Amino acid sequence: LIQIRGASVLSAQETEAKTRGPLFTRLMPLLVDLGSFDFDLLANGEIDPAEPLVRAVQAEVRRITASIIPGSIYRRLERGESLVLIDGFDGLTPSQQSAALAWLSAFMEHYGQNFIIVTGPVYGYGPLVEAGLAPVYLRPWQDYDIRQSVDLWAAALPNLSQRRIS
Repeated sequence: LIQIRGASVLSAQETEAKTRGPLFTRLMPLLVDLGSFDFDLLANGEIDPAEPLVRAVQAEVRRITASIIPGSIYRRLERGESLVLIDGFDGLTPSQQSAALAWLSAFMEHYGQNFIIVTGPVYGYGPLVEAGLAPVYLRPWQDYDIRQSVDLWAAALPNLSQRRIS
C-alpha cells in the first residue's frame, strides 16, 4: 500500500514536472546585497521579514518596476517560488552581521520554503551554520572554466542586447 501511494505521488509529481518544467526554471531569482539593507529598519521587529529584501530589490530596478514588483515578490515568497541569493555577509561589520543574522533567522522561519543561498567567508561562517544554512565550497575556476564562461557569455550577449532588462 505504501509503495502504491508512493508511486502515485511520484507519478503526479512527474506529470507536473513535465507540464511546468524543471523547478529552478519556475523560481523567481532575487539577488540582494546585505550591504544595501537598512539595518535600522531591521531593529523594528514588527515588520514583515521580507520587507528589507523587497526594499533592496526595489532600489536596484527602475521606478515603474519598483512600484509593481513588491506584490509579485511577496506572492512568490509565500508560495515558495523564489531563489533568494544573498551576498555581502562577509563585508558587514560585526554589529551588522548580528543584525543580518537576526533578520535571516526571522526570514527563514517565515519564508523557509524558498531556496535561500547566502554567500559567506571561507572562515568564520559558523553563525550562518547556526542560523540553519549548510556550507558549500565551490572549486576555484580553472582555465577551461573561464574559457567556457567567456564563450557562453559571448554566445548569449546578442540575445541579451535585444531585450530590455529592468
